[in-house]
Amino acid sequence: KQSEKLVEETQEKAQRILDAADSDANERRSSADKYSQEVLYKLEQEVAVLLGTVRNGIEVLESRQSALSS
Repeated sequence: KQSEKLVEETQEKAQRILDAADSDANERRSSADKYSQEVLYKLEQEVAVLLGTVRNGIEVLESRQSALSS
């Protein structure tokens, strides 16, 4: 009986440790996901600005070529 109780208590303690580790992992994953999402949003904004600059440069070059061709 005593050995069965010890085994049961050990299993319960092990399960609590696993549950705590799983909870901690989920919290870390969630924090990492939020950080990654913020970084990606900022990167998206920077890329959009760069794209606008590239498009403006293309338009300038096209207008120069059109003026020279006319």
